[in-house]
This record gives sequence, C-alpha cells and structure tokens, in this order.
Amino acid sequence: MAAAYEWTASCTDDETYIRTLTLLKSDGSLFEVDDYAFEYSLKGCGADLLLDETGGISKNALTATLTISPGVDVRLQRGTYNHGLRKRNLATGQVDQIADGTLTVTEGNF
Repeated sequence: MAAAYEWTASCTDDETYIRTLTLLKSDGSLFEVDDYAFEYSLKGCGADLLLDETGGISKNALTATLTISPGVDVRLQRGTYNHGLRKRNLATGQVDQIADGTLTVTEGNF
C-alpha cells in the first residue's frame, strides 16, 4: 500500500537539502503536529538517513509546519533517492505513512 501522498522533489548537489512542509487537515485547518512524532527517511546513492525530532526535523505547532534537513554540512550526491515521511500518534502509538516518492539530485555546476 502506498502512502497517502506521492512526494516528488528535486535539488542540486551544490545546495543544502531543506524542505518546509505545512500540514493541513482535509477541511483546511492546521494539523495538530504536537500530537505526533515524525520521521523522514532518505535512501539511495550511498545515503541511508532516518531523521526525527532529535535530529533533522523541527516542527512548529503555531504554523503546523515541519522543517526537514539532514544538516547544513550534508551534501547529497547526484542521483535518485527514495524518501518518505511518516507520523506516530503520541497517545495511541499508531503509525501512518504521510508521503513517499523520489528525490532527484542534479549537477548544480558549482
């Protein structure tokens, strides 16, 4: 079974990989990010990263945003990576996949 959303992204090998996502409910209201723990996985081209709120993911409950970055010193090699985002309900422990897809890193010419 696939995730609820397909997430296709791109960047160059010369930039810091950072993504900020705003999470909304189906009615357009802000998602309660403080009720969940989040994990982001990035695999491929020699990378095997699992980021969470102890490192790589920060969340803002006021804006329902997640900021995902492996760090300013990490440069991804050119190629195609698989990535995914999931959430775990802190009260029940239920885990749901939010999105999965591919990240393509191209030559940035620097």
